[in-house]
Amino acid sequence: MKNTRGSEWNKWDLHIHTASSYDSPYKADDADELLCQALAENDIKAVAITDHFKIDKTRIEHLRKLAPEIVFFPGVELRTDKGANNLHLILIFSELSDLETLSADFNAIMLRTLAKSKESDETIYWQFDDIVEFCKNHGGLISIHAGKKSNGIDKEISNALPVKEAIKSDIAKHVDFFEVGKKKDIVDYYKYVFKEIDEKPIILCSDCHDPRKYSAKESLWIKANVTFEGLKQCIFQPSERVYVGTIPAAVDRVNKNKKANIDSLSVHRIIEPKNDGVSWFDFDISLNAGLVAVIGNKGSGKSAFSDIIGQVCKCRTMGSASFLNDNRFRKMPKNLASDYIAEIKWKDGHLERKGLDVNEFETVIEDAQYLPQKYIEDVCNDIGNIFQEEIDKVIYSYVDRTERGSAANLAELVKNKSQMIQIEMEGVYKEIERLNECIIRLERKKTSQYRLLIVDSLKKYQEILERHEKINHKK
Repeated sequence: MKNTRGSEWNKWDLHIHTASSYDSPYKADDADELLCQALAENDIKAVAITDHFKIDKTRIEHLRKLAPEIVFFPGVELRTDKGANNLHLILIFSELSDLETLSADFNAIMLRTLAKSKESDETIYWQFDDIVEFCKNHGGLISIHAGKKSNGIDKEISNALPVKEAIKSDIAKHVDFFEVGKKKDIVDYYKYVFKEIDEKPIILCSDCHDPRKYSAKESLWIKANVTFEGLKQCIFQPSERVYVGTIPAAVDRVNKNKKANIDSLSVHRIIEPKNDGVSWFDFDISLNAGLVAVIGNKGSGKSAFSDIIGQVCKCRTMGSASFLNDNRFRKMPKNLASDYIAEIKWKDGHLERKGLDVNEFETVIEDAQYLPQKYIEDVCNDIGNIFQEEIDKVIYSYVDRTERGSAANLAELVKNKSQMIQIEMEGVYKEIERLNECIIRLERKKTSQYRLLIVDSLKKYQEILERHEKINHKK
């Protein structure tokens, strides 16, 4: 297998021309070499060769020979008159296609039989239904120019008349990808178009015609096996598998924290094993940074695989391992684990090696957290401190390091974060107490007794005032 990691984010370019296109400005002998060099410099892993009106078997084979690390899909760019005079479609076929048959069929069916106005490359075109039929009969995918891109469905066919909208809707049903010319077009499509039709993958490609000037406005990232079958998965998960921009968030996150992402795991038998017989382990597995599950039948090695990762990562829960324990692979007197060395490679290139029989992780720092099945069962059976501690560990592990401060665990973090809040709460409590006392005083003044007191007080002060006035009058 060329790739054992599964679906990963890589840069693709699904619309590139070579010197075989009639309008290529550069047809020198080194055109293919320059193109392969440009693709390598831009870290492009998969390419669709989409020359105008031609599937050049010889050139595609030459490109594959020059750059075997790049997947080249055969393809072609065609012109149709459906709803417009110059609407462009891209056909992309599997890298496993028989190039001899594909190119011969295209020449016989599309060029010699179905092409219209084929006297000139400037006038040649095809009926839309003929293009769709040829593509589907050969297992291909269809991409159409869209958005602000020239010769696209949105520029060539307006929404001025209901019939034009109907034509665009009919075209959209038969295409697999929308190729836009600007990133803003993607926002507009999600805002307006996908409210009317089913969501489809939106791509942005270089549409390069000159290998000396290869460039793309934005990078096209696709999360899939670098195969045609991988590309087809984008149709079912367009948002999850297609990204247009500098770098997907998942890739950026891994690149910024390579020391926390595993690149590969290997296990091999030592040179002088104690036990004779069949070798249990001899593998080197490359891992996907987005790995979320290990799937297999009972007894297929899932527990052994996860235990070995936990072993090399020095996990403190290895005492609950279901495979690397004293009753199974470490069982005496053979202790088969002593015959094997495991090595883990991190994305930053750092290597860690551990014998499968080593058991000294109580006093070391873990490189990862591992929850063996037995450990989970024990924790879940004890709904007490252990269970809560594990929950706290998981929560704490998701707290950004810049937010942790001096806290070593969730309890300390909560305490540190709550100190200022506690001070504020005490101030609020005192203010509430003051207000309550004020309320009580005011409520007392609402009673009939208080009213009588006020009335009596008023009478008393009036009497005092009258007496003062009499004294002043006598003087």
